[in-house]
Amino acid sequence: MSADFGKSLRPPLLRRRLGSLLLAVSLGVLVALVGGPAAAVDDETLAGQVSVTEAEFSIAMPRTLTAGSTTFAVRNAGSATHDLVVSQNGRNVAATPAIPGGGRASLTVTLQRGTYVFYCSIDNHRAMGMEVTVSVT
Repeated sequence: MSADFGKSLRPPLLRRRLGSLLLAVSLGVLVALVGGPAAAVDDETLAGQVSVTEAEFSIAMPRTLTAGSTTFAVRNAGSATHDLVVSQNGRNVAATPAIPGGGRASLTVTLQRGTYVFYCSIDNHRAMGMEVTVSVT
């Protein structure tokens, strides 16, 4: 009876352990994917250069920046034309020219402390989600 009792517990216990292992590995992969690019962006931000990637219809960039002279390296990963406008308190501070799909541009701005909005001014792209609010400290 004790031999049967031990055998009946092994499969559920094994399944739970495999399930826990799978969950741990999945979470580790997720953290690596989310944490990896953010760390690289932070390193670039510290050096005064920030990578910005635009596509249909999103802008990927850090949400917090440090005040001072900052160069934005903008890459249009989409197929539509985009630009990048930097605005503070409803006033446009700087902007790139139109960037064709697959193109690149750079823009250097001296950022003061406060809140900025980065957006694409082409057609209705801003309304379609190409807007990011950034805090500058």
